Amino acid sequence: MDNTTTLHAVIQHGRHRLERAGIEPVEAALDAELLARHALGGWERGQLIANWREPAPAGFGERFDPLVERRERREPTAYITGHREFWGIEIEVEAGVLIPRPETEFIVEEALARLTPDPRPLGSETTVPPRPRSRQPPLDAARGGPELAEGPAKRVLERRVLQTDAVGLVRGAASESVLPLERAAAPAGSPETRSPLASPKPSRAGAGGGGNPESRAARRALRIADIGTGSGCLAIALARWLPSAHVVATDLSAAALAVAARNVSRHDVQDRVTLVRCELLDATTGPFDLIVSNPPYIPTGDLSSLQPEILNYEPRLALDAGPDGLDLIRRLVPMAASRLVPGGWLIFEFGDGQVTGVREIITAEPSLAVVALRDDLAGIPRVAVARHVKA
Repeated sequence: MDNTTTLHAVIQHGRHRLERAGIEPVEAALDAELLARHALGGWERGQLIANWREPAPAGFGERFDPLVERRERREPTAYITGHREFWGIEIEVEAGVLIPRPETEFIVEEALARLTPDPRPLGSETTVPPRPRSRQPPLDAARGGPELAEGPAKRVLERRVLQTDAVGLVRGAASESVLPLERAAAPAGSPETRSPLASPKPSRAGAGGGGNPESRAARRALRIADIGTGSGCLAIALARWLPSAHVVATDLSAAALAVAARNVSRHDVQDRVTLVRCELLDATTGPFDLIVSNPPYIPTGDLSSLQPEILNYEPRLALDAGPDGLDLIRRLVPMAASRLVPGGWLIFEFGDGQVTGVREIITAEPSLAVVALRDDLAGIPRVAVARHVKA
Protein backbone atom coordinates (compact mmCIF):
# COMPACT_ATOMS: atom_id res chain seq x y z
CA MET A 1 0.00 0.00 0.00
CA ASP A 2 1.50 3.34 -1.05
CA ASN A 3 0.99 6.59 0.80
CA THR A 4 -1.65 7.78 -1.71
CA THR A 5 -4.05 4.88 -1.08
CA THR A 6 -7.13 6.22 0.64
CA LEU A 7 -8.59 4.81 3.81
CA HIS A 8 -11.79 4.09 1.90
CA ALA A 9 -9.93 2.06 -0.74
CA VAL A 10 -8.22 -0.13 1.85
CA ILE A 11 -11.47 -0.79 3.68
CA GLN A 12 -13.30 -1.54 0.41
CA HIS A 13 -10.60 -4.05 -0.48
CA GLY A 14 -11.11 -5.72 2.87
CA ARG A 15 -14.86 -5.78 2.27
CA HIS A 16 -14.42 -7.55 -1.08
CA ARG A 17 -12.17 -10.14 0.56
CA LEU A 18 -14.87 -10.88 3.09
CA GLU A 19 -17.49 -11.21 0.36
CA ARG A 20 -15.28 -13.72 -1.47
CA ALA A 21 -15.02 -15.66 1.79
CA GLY A 22 -18.79 -16.19 1.70
CA ILE A 23 -19.94 -13.36 3.96
CA GLU A 24 -23.07 -11.56 2.78
CA PRO A 25 -22.35 -8.11 1.23
CA VAL A 26 -24.22 -6.09 3.86
CA GLU A 27 -22.48 -7.89 6.69
CA ALA A 28 -19.10 -7.75 4.92
CA ALA A 29 -19.37 -3.97 4.63
CA LEU A 30 -20.21 -3.59 8.30
CA ASP A 31 -17.47 -5.97 9.38
CA ALA A 32 -14.80 -4.29 7.27
CA GLU A 33 -15.68 -0.92 8.76
CA LEU A 34 -15.76 -2.30 12.30
CA LEU A 35 -12.39 -3.99 11.89
CA ALA A 36 -10.95 -0.82 10.40
CA ARG A 37 -12.10 1.27 13.35
CA HIS A 38 -10.56 -1.32 15.68
CA ALA A 39 -7.26 -1.22 13.76
CA LEU A 40 -7.32 2.57 14.00
CA GLY A 41 -7.42 2.41 17.77
CA GLY A 42 -11.16 2.67 18.30
CA TRP A 43 -12.14 5.54 16.02
CA GLU A 44 -15.76 6.63 16.13
CA ARG A 45 -17.69 6.21 12.91
CA GLY A 46 -17.88 9.96 12.34
CA GLN A 47 -14.11 10.23 12.53
CA LEU A 48 -13.77 7.41 10.01
CA ILE A 49 -16.18 9.04 7.57
CA ALA A 50 -14.44 12.42 7.94
CA ASN A 51 -11.16 10.79 6.87
CA TRP A 52 -12.73 8.51 4.26
CA ARG A 53 -10.88 10.05 1.27
CA GLU A 54 -7.66 10.82 3.10
CA PRO A 55 -4.55 8.66 2.72
CA ALA A 56 -4.60 5.69 5.06
CA PRO A 57 -2.56 6.36 8.23
CA ALA A 58 0.89 4.86 8.43
CA GLY A 59 0.80 1.23 9.52
CA PHE A 60 -2.96 0.91 9.07
CA GLY A 61 -2.73 -1.78 6.39
CA GLU A 62 -0.38 -3.88 8.51
CA ARG A 63 -2.84 -3.77 11.43
CA PHE A 64 -5.99 -4.14 9.34
CA ASP A 65 -4.91 -7.06 7.16
CA PRO A 66 -4.53 -9.69 9.95
CA LEU A 67 -7.98 -8.78 11.27
CA VAL A 68 -9.51 -9.31 7.84
CA GLU A 69 -7.68 -12.63 7.55
CA ARG A 70 -9.25 -13.81 10.79
CA ARG A 71 -12.70 -12.75 9.60
CA GLU A 72 -12.10 -14.51 6.27
CA ARG A 73 -11.78 -17.69 8.31
CA ARG A 74 -15.27 -16.82 9.62
CA GLU A 75 -14.14 -15.96 13.12
CA PRO A 76 -16.82 -13.72 14.66
CA THR A 77 -15.97 -10.03 14.70
CA ALA A 78 -16.71 -9.88 18.44
CA TYR A 79 -13.93 -12.38 19.13
CA ILE A 80 -11.56 -10.44 16.87
CA THR A 81 -12.21 -7.08 18.52
CA GLY A 82 -12.71 -8.62 21.97
CA HIS A 83 -16.00 -6.92 22.78
CA ARG A 84 -19.68 -6.59 21.88
CA GLU A 85 -22.12 -3.87 22.86
CA PHE A 86 -25.12 -5.01 24.88
CA TRP A 87 -27.81 -2.70 26.29
CA GLY A 88 -25.56 0.30 25.70
CA ILE A 89 -22.60 -1.13 27.61
CA GLU A 90 -19.44 -2.70 26.25
CA ILE A 91 -19.09 -6.39 27.13
CA GLU A 92 -15.79 -8.22 26.81
CA VAL A 93 -16.02 -11.52 24.94
CA GLU A 94 -13.58 -14.18 23.86
CA ALA A 95 -13.62 -17.76 22.61
CA GLY A 96 -15.39 -19.90 25.19
CA VAL A 97 -18.22 -17.45 25.90
CA LEU A 98 -21.41 -16.91 23.89
CA ILE A 99 -21.54 -13.59 22.04
CA PRO A 100 -24.42 -11.38 23.27
CA ARG A 101 -27.17 -10.78 20.71
CA PRO A 102 -29.80 -8.06 20.34
CA GLU A 103 -32.67 -10.48 20.96
CA THR A 104 -31.38 -11.12 24.46
CA GLU A 105 -31.83 -7.41 25.21
CA PHE A 106 -35.58 -8.07 25.12
CA ILE A 107 -35.13 -9.94 28.41
CA VAL A 108 -33.79 -6.75 29.99
CA GLU A 109 -36.66 -4.70 28.57
CA GLU A 110 -39.27 -7.10 29.90
CA ALA A 111 -37.62 -7.28 33.31
CA LEU A 112 -37.37 -3.51 33.71
CA ALA A 113 -40.96 -3.01 32.57
CA ARG A 114 -42.23 -5.41 35.21
CA LEU A 115 -39.99 -4.69 38.18
CA THR A 116 -40.13 -0.92 38.20
CA PRO A 117 -42.07 1.77 36.37
CA ASP A 118 -39.08 4.11 36.11
CA PRO A 119 -35.84 2.18 35.49
CA ARG A 120 -32.68 4.23 35.23
CA PRO A 121 -28.98 3.25 35.27
CA LEU A 122 -26.50 4.15 37.94
CA GLY A 123 -25.45 7.77 37.66
CA SER A 124 -27.93 8.54 34.90
CA GLU A 125 -30.74 11.07 34.70
CA THR A 126 -32.41 9.45 31.70
CA THR A 127 -35.27 6.98 31.87
CA VAL A 128 -34.95 5.90 28.26
CA PRO A 129 -32.79 2.79 27.66
CA PRO A 130 -29.82 3.35 25.32
CA ARG A 131 -30.29 2.19 21.75
CA PRO A 132 -28.36 -0.99 20.89
CA ARG A 133 -26.00 -1.05 17.95
CA SER A 134 -25.20 -4.74 17.93
CA ARG A 135 -26.49 -6.56 14.88
CA GLN A 136 -25.45 -10.14 15.64
CA PRO A 137 -28.19 -12.41 14.19
CA PRO A 138 -30.13 -14.84 16.39
CA LEU A 139 -28.52 -18.25 16.77
CA ASP A 140 -31.30 -20.11 15.03
CA ALA A 141 -31.77 -17.46 12.33
CA ALA A 142 -28.23 -18.32 11.28
CA ARG A 143 -29.28 -21.80 10.19
CA GLY A 144 -29.91 -22.68 6.59
CA GLY A 145 -26.76 -21.58 4.76
CA PRO A 146 -26.79 -19.53 1.54
CA GLU A 147 -30.54 -19.70 0.95
CA LEU A 148 -30.98 -17.47 4.00
CA ALA A 149 -29.32 -14.61 2.14
CA GLU A 150 -32.61 -13.23 0.80
CA GLY A 151 -34.72 -14.25 3.81
CA PRO A 152 -35.83 -12.54 7.04
CA ALA A 153 -32.37 -12.53 8.63
CA LYS A 154 -30.90 -10.48 5.80
CA ARG A 155 -33.83 -8.06 5.78
CA VAL A 156 -33.49 -7.58 9.53
CA LEU A 157 -29.76 -6.98 9.14
CA GLU A 158 -30.29 -4.44 6.36
CA ARG A 159 -32.93 -2.62 8.42
CA ARG A 160 -30.50 -2.44 11.35
CA VAL A 161 -27.80 -1.01 9.08
CA LEU A 162 -30.08 1.77 7.86
CA GLN A 163 -31.30 2.60 11.34
CA THR A 164 -27.83 2.57 12.84
CA ASP A 165 -26.42 4.81 10.14
CA ALA A 166 -29.21 7.35 10.63
CA VAL A 167 -29.96 7.56 14.33
CA GLY A 168 -28.87 4.30 15.95
CA LEU A 169 -31.01 1.18 16.19
CA VAL A 170 -34.50 1.95 17.44
CA ARG A 171 -35.28 -0.33 20.34
CA GLY A 172 -38.62 -2.14 20.49
CA ALA A 173 -40.55 -1.26 23.63
CA ALA A 174 -41.29 -3.85 26.28
CA SER A 175 -44.33 -5.92 25.47
CA GLU A 176 -46.67 -4.73 28.17
CA SER A 177 -46.78 -2.60 31.27
CA VAL A 178 -46.54 -4.23 34.69
CA LEU A 179 -49.35 -6.69 35.22
CA PRO A 180 -51.15 -7.02 38.55
CA LEU A 181 -50.90 -10.50 40.01
CA GLU A 182 -54.61 -11.19 39.49
CA ARG A 183 -54.25 -10.52 35.74
CA ALA A 184 -51.27 -12.85 35.50
CA ALA A 185 -53.30 -15.60 37.14
CA ALA A 186 -55.76 -15.79 34.27
CA PRO A 187 -57.98 -18.87 33.94
CA ALA A 188 -56.58 -21.81 32.02
CA GLY A 189 -57.13 -21.43 28.31
CA SER A 190 -57.24 -17.64 28.34
CA PRO A 191 -54.89 -16.06 25.80
CA GLU A 192 -51.65 -14.74 27.19
CA THR A 193 -50.22 -11.42 26.13
CA ARG A 194 -48.49 -11.65 22.75
CA SER A 195 -45.89 -8.94 22.24
CA PRO A 196 -45.08 -7.70 18.76
CA LEU A 197 -42.04 -5.57 18.04
CA ALA A 198 -44.01 -2.34 17.84
CA SER A 199 -45.72 -2.68 21.19
CA PRO A 200 -46.61 -0.02 23.76
CA LYS A 201 -43.98 1.58 25.93
CA PRO A 202 -43.82 0.42 29.55
CA SER A 203 -46.44 2.17 31.63
CA ARG A 204 -45.25 4.70 34.15
CA ALA A 205 -48.54 4.66 36.00
CA GLY A 206 -48.18 4.22 39.70
CA ALA A 207 -44.59 5.43 39.82
CA GLY A 208 -45.17 6.89 43.23
CA GLY A 209 -48.16 4.84 44.34
CA GLY A 210 -47.93 2.75 47.44
CA GLY A 211 -50.45 0.10 46.38
CA ASN A 212 -48.60 -1.26 43.37
CA PRO A 213 -46.52 -4.32 44.35
CA GLU A 214 -43.98 -3.50 41.64
CA SER A 215 -43.55 0.01 43.08
CA ARG A 216 -42.83 -1.49 46.47
CA ALA A 217 -40.39 -3.93 44.84
CA ALA A 218 -38.53 -1.01 43.25
CA ARG A 219 -37.97 0.53 46.69
CA ARG A 220 -36.68 -2.61 48.41
CA ALA A 221 -33.71 -4.82 47.65
CA LEU A 222 -34.46 -7.09 44.72
CA ARG A 223 -33.02 -10.59 44.40
CA ILE A 224 -32.35 -11.65 40.83
CA ALA A 225 -30.87 -14.84 39.39
CA ASP A 226 -29.26 -15.05 35.96
CA ILE A 227 -28.95 -18.68 34.87
CA GLY A 228 -26.19 -19.41 32.36
CA THR A 229 -24.73 -15.93 32.61
CA GLY A 230 -21.96 -16.43 30.03
CA SER A 231 -20.28 -13.04 29.58
CA GLY A 232 -22.43 -11.63 32.39
CA CYS A 233 -24.26 -9.25 30.05
CA LEU A 234 -27.74 -9.80 31.51
CA ALA A 235 -26.60 -9.67 35.12
CA ILE A 236 -24.60 -6.47 34.57
CA ALA A 237 -27.34 -4.69 32.61
CA LEU A 238 -29.92 -5.46 35.30
CA ALA A 239 -27.57 -4.50 38.13
CA ARG A 240 -26.79 -1.16 36.48
CA TRP A 241 -30.43 -0.31 35.81
CA LEU A 242 -31.75 -1.59 39.14
CA PRO A 243 -29.46 -0.12 41.81
CA SER A 244 -31.38 -1.89 44.60
CA ALA A 245 -30.86 -5.32 43.04
CA HIS A 246 -28.48 -8.09 44.01
CA VAL A 247 -27.87 -10.55 41.19
CA VAL A 248 -26.68 -14.15 41.53
CA ALA A 249 -25.23 -15.18 38.15
CA THR A 250 -24.52 -18.86 37.54
CA ASP A 251 -22.70 -20.77 34.84
CA LEU A 252 -21.20 -24.22 34.49
CA SER A 253 -18.27 -22.93 32.43
CA ALA A 254 -15.21 -21.71 34.33
CA ALA A 255 -14.01 -19.92 31.18
CA ALA A 256 -17.26 -18.02 30.88
CA LEU A 257 -17.24 -17.06 34.55
CA ALA A 258 -13.70 -15.69 34.19
CA VAL A 259 -14.90 -13.38 31.41
CA ALA A 260 -18.00 -12.46 33.41
CA ALA A 261 -15.84 -11.56 36.41
CA ARG A 262 -13.83 -9.10 34.33
CA ASN A 263 -17.00 -7.55 32.94
CA VAL A 264 -18.55 -7.26 36.40
CA SER A 265 -15.43 -5.50 37.68
CA ARG A 266 -15.17 -3.27 34.62
CA HIS A 267 -18.72 -1.99 35.13
CA ASP A 268 -18.26 -1.62 38.88
CA VAL A 269 -21.11 -3.88 40.03
CA GLN A 270 -18.98 -6.45 41.84
CA ASP A 271 -20.62 -5.53 45.14
CA ARG A 272 -24.05 -6.56 43.80
CA VAL A 273 -23.31 -9.36 41.31
CA THR A 274 -22.23 -12.70 42.73
CA LEU A 275 -20.84 -15.27 40.29
CA VAL A 276 -21.43 -18.93 41.11
CA ARG A 277 -20.17 -21.96 39.21
CA CYS A 278 -23.00 -24.47 39.11
CA GLU A 279 -25.67 -25.92 36.87
CA LEU A 280 -28.87 -23.87 36.78
CA LEU A 281 -29.49 -22.80 40.41
CA ASP A 282 -28.08 -25.89 42.12
CA ALA A 283 -25.62 -24.02 44.36
CA THR A 284 -27.86 -21.07 45.16
CA THR A 285 -30.63 -20.34 47.61
CA GLY A 286 -33.78 -18.38 46.88
CA PRO A 287 -36.23 -16.99 46.83
CA PHE A 288 -35.81 -14.61 43.91
CA ASP A 289 -37.98 -11.76 42.66
CA LEU A 290 -36.79 -12.37 39.11
CA ILE A 291 -35.08 -15.22 37.29
CA VAL A 292 -33.70 -14.59 33.81
CA SER A 293 -31.92 -16.88 31.40
CA ASN A 294 -30.67 -17.21 27.86
CA PRO A 295 -30.30 -21.00 27.95
CA PRO A 296 -29.02 -23.27 25.19
CA TYR A 297 -31.90 -23.95 22.79
CA ILE A 298 -30.42 -25.27 19.53
CA PRO A 299 -31.60 -28.83 18.72
CA THR A 300 -28.63 -31.21 18.47
CA GLY A 301 -29.55 -32.15 14.93
CA ASP A 302 -29.43 -28.52 13.82
CA LEU A 303 -25.91 -27.79 15.05
CA SER A 304 -24.22 -28.93 11.85
CA SER A 305 -26.27 -26.44 9.79
CA LEU A 306 -25.30 -23.40 11.84
CA GLN A 307 -23.17 -20.70 10.27
CA PRO A 308 -19.43 -21.41 10.62
CA GLU A 309 -19.05 -18.37 12.92
CA ILE A 310 -21.25 -20.18 15.43
CA LEU A 311 -20.48 -23.84 14.75
CA ASN A 312 -16.70 -23.48 14.67
CA TYR A 313 -16.17 -20.80 17.30
CA GLU A 314 -18.94 -20.40 19.88
CA PRO A 315 -19.07 -22.85 22.80
CA ARG A 316 -21.19 -25.95 22.21
CA LEU A 317 -22.15 -25.95 25.89
CA ALA A 318 -24.05 -22.71 25.25
CA LEU A 319 -25.77 -24.05 22.12
CA ASP A 320 -26.71 -27.74 22.31
CA ALA A 321 -30.04 -28.40 24.03
CA GLY A 322 -30.96 -31.94 23.04
CA PRO A 323 -33.21 -33.39 20.34
CA ASP A 324 -35.81 -30.60 20.29
CA GLY A 325 -33.78 -27.79 21.86
CA LEU A 326 -35.88 -27.77 25.04
CA ASP A 327 -33.84 -30.00 27.39
CA LEU A 328 -32.51 -27.12 29.51
CA ILE A 329 -35.81 -25.26 29.49
CA ARG A 330 -37.60 -28.37 30.80
CA ARG A 331 -35.27 -28.29 33.80
CA LEU A 332 -35.13 -24.52 34.14
CA VAL A 333 -38.86 -23.86 34.43
CA PRO A 334 -39.67 -26.22 37.36
CA MET A 335 -36.59 -25.08 39.25
CA ALA A 336 -37.52 -21.44 38.73
CA ALA A 337 -41.07 -22.15 39.93
CA SER A 338 -39.66 -23.47 43.20
CA ARG A 339 -37.30 -20.49 43.71
CA LEU A 340 -39.53 -17.51 42.92
CA VAL A 341 -41.36 -15.40 45.47
CA PRO A 342 -45.14 -15.19 45.01
CA GLY A 343 -45.63 -12.74 42.17
CA GLY A 344 -42.03 -13.23 41.02
CA TRP A 345 -41.06 -13.26 37.35
CA LEU A 346 -39.38 -15.79 35.08
CA ILE A 347 -38.13 -14.37 31.76
CA PHE A 348 -36.11 -16.44 29.31
CA GLU A 349 -35.19 -16.74 25.64
CA PHE A 350 -36.09 -19.65 23.38
CA GLY A 351 -35.72 -20.66 19.75
CA ASP A 352 -37.63 -20.45 16.51
CA GLY A 353 -40.45 -23.00 16.38
CA GLN A 354 -40.37 -23.70 20.12
CA VAL A 355 -43.22 -21.44 21.29
CA THR A 356 -45.76 -24.26 21.64
CA GLY A 357 -43.37 -26.43 23.62
CA VAL A 358 -42.37 -23.52 25.84
CA ARG A 359 -46.00 -22.67 26.58
CA GLU A 360 -46.71 -26.30 27.48
CA ILE A 361 -43.69 -26.50 29.79
CA ILE A 362 -44.72 -23.36 31.67
CA THR A 363 -48.40 -24.24 31.96
CA ALA A 364 -47.46 -27.68 33.32
CA GLU A 365 -46.25 -25.87 36.45
CA PRO A 366 -49.30 -25.07 38.64
CA SER A 367 -47.57 -22.08 40.22
CA LEU A 368 -46.66 -20.39 36.93
CA ALA A 369 -48.75 -18.52 34.37
CA VAL A 370 -47.66 -17.44 30.90
CA VAL A 371 -47.97 -13.65 30.81
CA ALA A 372 -46.31 -12.68 27.52
CA LEU A 373 -44.45 -14.00 24.52
CA ARG A 374 -42.09 -11.46 22.98
CA ASP A 375 -41.39 -11.43 19.24
CA ASP A 376 -37.90 -10.76 17.92
CA LEU A 377 -37.05 -8.32 15.11
CA ALA A 378 -38.13 -10.88 12.50
CA GLY A 379 -41.53 -11.38 14.15
CA ILE A 380 -40.62 -14.77 15.65
CA PRO A 381 -41.63 -15.53 19.27
CA ARG A 382 -38.35 -15.26 21.19
CA VAL A 383 -38.80 -14.42 24.88
CA ALA A 384 -41.22 -15.95 27.39
CA VAL A 385 -42.51 -14.02 30.42
CA ALA A 386 -44.10 -16.08 33.20
CA ARG A 387 -45.20 -15.19 36.70
CA HIS A 388 -45.45 -17.10 39.98
CA VAL A 389 -49.16 -16.96 40.82
CA LYS A 390 -49.49 -19.37 43.73
CA ALA A 391 -48.52 -18.41 47.27
